[in-house]
Formats: sequence, structure tokens, C-alpha cells
Amino acid sequence: MASKRMFNLKIIDTDLFLDMSTSARLLYYDLNMRADDDGFVASPKKIQRMIGASDDDFKMLMAKQFIIAFNTGICVIRHWKVNNYIQKDRYTPTFYKKELAQLIENDGTYEVLDTECVHDGYIMDTQVRLGKVRLDNNIVLKEIEDCSYPNKKEIENDIIEVRKLYQGTKSKAAADLKIPPLLKKYSKDELIRGIERYNKYVKAERKTGFKDLKFKNEKTYWNGGYVDYLDENFITDINKAIKPKMEIEVKNYG
Repeated sequence: MASKRMFNLKIIDTDLFLDMSTSARLLYYDLNMRADDDGFVASPKKIQRMIGASDDDFKMLMAKQFIIAFNTGICVIRHWKVNNYIQKDRYTPTFYKKELAQLIENDGTYEVLDTECVHDGYIMDTQVRLGKVRLDNNIVLKEIEDCSYPNKKEIENDIIEVRKLYQGTKSKAAADLKIPPLLKKYSKDELIRGIERYNKYVKAERKTGFKDLKFKNEKTYWNGGYVDYLDENFITDINKAIKPKMEIEVKNYG
């Protein structure tokens, strides 16, 4: 197993990452350093205790989808192959084949095939299990389990309606994969409200000194960025500036 690890600014220089507490970010670094060559960490709780991080820090990494925690106690760094490239002659396959079999890799990022194998804290936007999924120019969803949509056309129309307000760089593949289970969990109207809030937040920040603040890529937004803008996580502070609840808490205690 390699003894050197790398970190990609595409991951650790994002608002999603930097908005976390210092201890949560430190925990992420330590988990990365001790992961095997496929990104799996055998004893994440031991590492958490060793550096003095809290359970909330670990839960934050799951909620923001920087790690995937399995029911077996093992976790994996979700963007492992975005951060690291290991040459074949130095690569040692993971011992945790069962957990690896529950994942698919998409552009260097692990996605969960079956949410029943992962810790409840991670299941924030994957409550509905998707069966066989094929994504092309026209989305084709097959065997969508436990979903209230009567037909594929309704899903497609709702995805289009949710996405049309998003002002960042578009990612149809990510949206087509992520939005259907979110529609089941939160409803179309709440997802639309979230996008409207995010758009207003970016524009408001640009007016208060962050002129170069860019909209997140749509893939990043649906991979966890949307959470801060849901009804339960979004508030208006005393100065009437619309902000995610998480950001206000970080600035008050940071």
C-alpha cells in the first residue's frame, strides 16, 4: 500500500468543504492519509478518537457526502480517485471486496448502488433504491422501487422543471441520477425553492464583497450542496440576508 496521499483542490477548496468546522476538515485529512489504495478506512472511529474529533464531525462528513460509511464500521473516501492516482505497480487492491461491490465509480467519485449497506447518516438523498439505470440523451429509468411516479414521462417533466432555474454549469447525467429519489423524499416544490434560495444566496454574496463567487457545478449541487437550501436548513438572519443555516452557525462559532 502506498504511503503518500494527495488532495485535490477541486474537493477541498469548495464552499461545501470549507464551510465545515476545522475539526471535521482535519478528520477528513486523517481518514485520507490512512485509507488503503481504494480509499477504504478500516477503523474510522479509532482515527476520530485519536485526533479528538467528535461524532458530529464524522456525521458532517457523511452528510456532506465526503465519505460513505458502511454498516460494517468501514468507511470509504467518496472522491478518492479525484484526490489520488496510484500507479499499477504500486497498487494493492482493497481487502474490503464486499463493500467495494456496493459502489460504482463515476468520474473518480464513488456512488452507492444499494443504500441498505450504508450507515443511515449517509442516506440523505438516496432513500429510494434505483434498480438498473441507463443514462443517455433521453433518460431511461427502469425498476424504480418504492416510487410514487406512475410513469417515466412524469419523472422526466419534473426533472426538467426542477433544473430549469439552476444557474450553474449544467450536468444532465448527475441530475438525472440524483433528482428522482429527491423528488420522492422532498417534493418538486421544495427542490425548486432550494434552487431559488441558492441563486439568491450567490447573488447576495456577490453584492457584499464576493464578486467572483461562482455558482457550483450542478453535479456538486446535487451531490450534497442542495442540503443547505432545503426548508429545514435555510433561515433568514437578523440583517435579512438569506443564508444557509449551516453557514450562519459556522460563522457564529468559528
